[in-house]
Formats: sequence, C-alpha cells, structure tokens
Amino acid sequence: AHADQGDSPCPLVRDLLAHRLPQIRARIAELEALAERMEQALESWRDMPDGTPDGHSLCRLIESFPEEAPCSTTPSKP
Repeated sequence: AHADQGDSPCPLVRDLLAHRLPQIRARIAELEALAERMEQALESWRDMPDGTPDGHSLCRLIESFPEEAPCSTTPSKP
C-alpha cells in the first residue's frame, strides 16, 4: 500500500476519481433517459385497455409502443 511505503495515496485516488466520474455521469444520463422513456410509456398506456392473451403476442402495451434505440442497461465496470 502507498501509505505503508511512505507515499501518499492521494494522487492515485484523484486519478481514479477523475477516471470514474465521467463513467458515472454517463450512466446517470442513461438512467435518466430510461426513466423518461418509461414515464412516456406509462402516459401513453394510461387509457389503453389490457389485451386478452392469445399466445401470439408478448403484451399489447409493449407491442404498441414505438421502438427507439435501446438504452444500455449493462452496468459500467470500475
């Protein structure tokens, strides 16, 4: 460890934080976009009736919602 060798770990901690912060901000932006899309879905589905399952569809609500580029839901690696 740095402290055991008489070195300050502060520069390493600063570098790690400087590297990780943009990743965290990007992930937050992805999650905010996903939350907005989910809110839009709820709003557009509010007055739609439930469909009767027929074995050929996933969900009438999902299938009726316009498709957009998917958000990444894979967590960022440190």
